[in-house]
Amino acid sequence: MTATFPRLFPAADAGHITLPEAVTKARVAYDHICTETFTEPETHYDELGRLVAETVSAVQHGQPLPDCSAIDDARRAEQVAADQADVLRQATETLAARVLGSIDPAEVMTKHLQPAHSKVVKELTAALATVAEHHASGKSVLLASQKVRAAEASIDGLLERYTAIRTARVDLDIFRAYAPEMDVDGEFSEVRNPNDVWQRSEHRNFNAGTPPWPLTPTRARVAWFIAHGCEVWLPTPAQQDERFAAVYSAQIEAAAHQRHMGAAIGVG
Repeated sequence: MTATFPRLFPAADAGHITLPEAVTKARVAYDHICTETFTEPETHYDELGRLVAETVSAVQHGQPLPDCSAIDDARRAEQVAADQADVLRQATETLAARVLGSIDPAEVMTKHLQPAHSKVVKELTAALATVAEHHASGKSVLLASQKVRAAEASIDGLLERYTAIRTARVDLDIFRAYAPEMDVDGEFSEVRNPNDVWQRSEHRNFNAGTPPWPLTPTRARVAWFIAHGCEVWLPTPAQQDERFAAVYSAQIEAAAHQRHMGAAIGVG
């Protein structure tokens, strides 16, 4: 099932997030059936070939011909094996569907991803601030306190958690259609207030451009967000759209007015 949810389940397996009990149970059942196997029997052609050789030998040595009922037994064994394979395939598909159906995206987001995200952002903010404060002091790295060294040592792991949580969110959109309707380009998907640090006359959908923050690597990106007062968040689609509508209310109203006027004069 990891192949079906390539980001969500690995994040849970690594301990970066938790998942609802129903999802965990459904996945355990699916993983168990994936280990089920059965031994393929010999085909009736194998049995036929053996009996042909025995028949030839019997004729050559003047012995009674062998009983051919084993061929029917082999055919029945083949059919049983085919039925077993079909049952196992359908059962696997059924359990896979149950895993998919067990995932309530709103529950996963609000009770599992968002709390984990808030926690790791808080820890990252503290660790990055501690390291930045030390660098700002001008002191040598060799003179860093245990607190600074511990903060530095924690950052890579925290960034791994941060990335895993955010990418796990992608699966909710891909497999459970959990996406915003207005903020389709994800302008407010990571930062609640990008407009405070990136002034534009239009939103990204109509005025794409290069943001002032680093695109990569993650450490530089998150450090930039924190240093510039960005509100790093992991919103639900509704929260994302609500923020989009609030920031661009004037543009949305203007667009609605233009549509209304166009309809009134028979244009558009």
